[in-house]
Amino acid sequence: MLKALVAAEFEPTSEVLKGNEDGFFSADFTFHSLFEASSGLRPYRRVEITFDAPALPPIGRAIQSLLGQTQRETSLWGASSYCVGW
Repeated sequence: MLKALVAAEFEPTSEVLKGNEDGFFSADFTFHSLFEASSGLRPYRRVEITFDAPALPPIGRAIQSLLGQTQRETSLWGASSYCVGW
């Protein structure tokens, strides 16, 4: 998880705190912004993540995107799917 944040150009600004046999971590990260920071906002984001075993057993489910659902529904009507930009 930490490697993914660093690869996405989030830079740790403090020591990474680890606990619970590495099942938890907390750190502050800076990031590149396209906008000027307001004086009322912190220039970093705190990330705290806990890794636990699932409370219930996992259930396998099919995953489908909204576009996939649209294509399936419109194919029943014989129409095409279109993407409209704003």
